[in-house]
Amino acid sequence: AHIIVAALIGIAFNLAASYWRTFRIVTVPKGILTGAVTGAIVFSLAFLPMHTLVMMPLLEDELNSAESLLNIMPDEKEALSELVMNNDFVLWYSALLHVIFGSVMGLMSGFLLHDRYRNVERIRSFW
Repeated sequence: AHIIVAALIGIAFNLAASYWRTFRIVTVPKGILTGAVTGAIVFSLAFLPMHTLVMMPLLEDELNSAESLLNIMPDEKEALSELVMNNDFVLWYSALLHVIFGSVMGLMSGFLLHDRYRNVERIRSFW
C-alpha cells in the first residue's frame, strides 16, 4: 500500500509539474533532485505527524497499560519498548529512506519524461 501511495504522489506531482515550466522534469538529474525534495516534503507533512501524533502515543499507551488490548507477548513488549527508546533512529532512517525512495521515483520520472522534453530549451543544461 505504501508503494502505491508513493506512486500516486509521484503521478500527481508529474501531472501538476507539467503545467509549470519551472517544475517540468526535463532531465534525469532534475528528476532525481525533485524526487528527493518531494520525498522530504512527504516525510515532513505526512510521516512525521502520523508518527509523532498517532503511532508513538498508541505504542506508549500500550506499553504503560496493565491490561493489554492486544495479545502482546513479553518479548514483543520488550521489543516495543526498545523501539520507543530508539525513536530518534526511526525518525532519521525514515527521513533518509523517504529521500532515497523519492530520488528513485524521480529517477524513473526522469527516464520516462526525458524524451518528451528533448527539444525544450534548457537553463544551464540542468534545469
